[in-house]
Amino acid sequence: MREALADLTAQYPALKPHLYDGESRLRPFVNLFLGEHNVQDLQGFETQLEADSSLMLVPSIAGGSADSSLGATCVVFPRG
Repeated sequence: MREALADLTAQYPALKPHLYDGESRLRPFVNLFLGEHNVQDLQGFETQLEADSSLMLVPSIAGGSADSSLGATCVVFPRG
């Protein structure tokens, strides 16, 4: 999984400060799911991905808005 995130931030460098803190630790509000499993419940950064694995990055969201057009977005980054 570490390699997949490195590839992602290499392709989209503007994401890096949103995903990692100043000490290169994943920010606490960033949730990563392998299938339906939170990687924190697996082996964290050491979780192995298969060629057909899908890693989902889901930021925690707090607060709300009366404007229903402001929905949450989930982005799936297929590996391979």
